[in-house]
Amino acid sequence: MSFNSRDFTQGGQVAFMRLRMFLQINNIISFYMIMSFMIITVATLFIRMSTQNIMNGLMYWYATTIAPFQKHIVNPTIYHLDYYGKKLNYTAMQIVSDSYTSYCGQLLKQEIIISALISLVLVFIGTGLFFWYLGHLGKKQSEDEITGGRVLNTDPKAVARMMKSRDQASDIKVDHLPIKKDSEIQNFGMHGTVGSGKSTLMGSVWETENIVR
Repeated sequence: MSFNSRDFTQGGQVAFMRLRMFLQINNIISFYMIMSFMIITVATLFIRMSTQNIMNGLMYWYATTIAPFQKHIVNPTIYHLDYYGKKLNYTAMQIVSDSYTSYCGQLLKQEIIISALISLVLVFIGTGLFFWYLGHLGKKQSEDEITGGRVLNTDPKAVARMMKSRDQASDIKVDHLPIKKDSEIQNFGMHGTVGSGKSTLMGSVWETENIVR
């Protein structure tokens, strides 16, 4: 454990960066999970029920909410329901009390629950497979691989020997790795977090260059 301000700053930057990236990825995944859940639920519902029963079931639950308010109305609103090619002209009270519309309403409620459960299982399975794929992809990306026709090597001394054998090694070295010969006057880019040693590297390269001169 370290209470050094530099270590604390560097650790905070890394932790915040990881948290922000984690939340960013999970927000995207959560959005597609919700959208997939809704789409699969509706699609499953239409597969398991006819459009007529769905519409009449929706009308039944709508009527149950407004029927108490239309009970004392002299001229209540008339609603038109489809029944196998025929038109049923019902008020809200008639829709609630009719056996067919009541059946459609209860059937719709039951099928929505079943469709939601099916969708939930499929979405969680799909999300689990997608998380596994992301983890597998991330693990593969972190390993050594051939990039642009070149094989990455983590042994700087082996690379230095190869460069010297080809007469491509400069006298200026970064740790054990020499830079490419005749590239001393070119620009170099360094990237690293706080305390990763950028300033130390610049100082060592500067000292080496002065000794060579």
